[in-house]
Amino acid sequence: MAAISGLTDVDAIALSAFRLEASGRIDAGTAVIAIAIAVIANLALKTVMVLTVGTRELAWLCASGFGAMALAIAVTAILH
Repeated sequence: MAAISGLTDVDAIALSAFRLEASGRIDAGTAVIAIAIAVIANLALKTVMVLTVGTRELAWLCASGFGAMALAIAVTAILH
């Protein structure tokens, strides 16, 4: 669910995860993982968009930057 929600909008899944954690329905770790999945899914969609519409040079720059961000987010979420 987090991946699908994150494709277009990360704010909604982040707010939902925060509210669920605040109400005690999920723990903080689960909220962090859900938000991380949503953000990485959003980055993946943006990468596909750049690959489809942009130049090869722009795609390489964006893909490498997005990849670095996704890796940092995944490592942070796992270590949380």
